Amino acid sequence: MVVVSRENHLARHWWVLALRGVLAFLFGVIALLDPTAFWWAVVIMFAASALVDGSMSIAAAILGHVAPGRRWALVFRGILGIASAAIAVVWPGITELALYLLIAGWCVVTGVFEIAAAVQ
Repeated sequence: MVVVSRENHLARHWWVLALRGVLAFLFGVIALLDPTAFWWAVVIMFAASALVDGSMSIAAAILGHVAPGRRWALVFRGILGIASAAIAVVWPGITELALYLLIAGWCVVTGVFEIAAAVQ
């Protein structure tokens, strides 16, 4: 049995980290240069992420990387991810609004909890 360390795994898949870095860099440049394109970029990145995540979930279920009784959950998650990606591409306006509300709500809730923690 071969034990693969985390460092060895990351070293073999360096290109994934590099790709994430390039995508993050491009996302930041788009946001700075054209704020109106910012939300479009957010929607596209969300759609790509949801599509990849959904596809990987279905692949993991098909390839048997999980206990047989839990495969349905991965398939369901995969279908939801792919459907979310499709909705984001077909209806970007509602995706922008949903992401905006999610981010704003998260900021408000986090702020309230941090203030409450500081007061205590």
